[in-house]
Amino acid sequence: MRSIRSLLVVTTVAVVLLGSVSATYAQTPAGNCRYFVETGYYVCDEFREFYETRGESEIFGYPLTAAYDDSGLGLRVQYFQRARME
Repeated sequence: MRSIRSLLVVTTVAVVLLGSVSATYAQTPAGNCRYFVETGYYVCDEFREFYETRGESEIFGYPLTAAYDDSGLGLRVQYFQRARME
């Protein structure tokens, strides 16, 4: 009986967490992009311009994610080792 309750609690938590994840759309490497073999991600367009004119990897580190649309914030977002660009 105790294991059934534990399983029910774990399942409920998993459903709540998965249900709260907002939809994101991965970037497709098109346009003005730069590939980073170190992490396997691209930096494109406005993010690339900002990255290259303000210190590159010395300031921001390498990209850790693809750029994506954060529907909760209504912003385009990309994570780097030492920064988050919006």
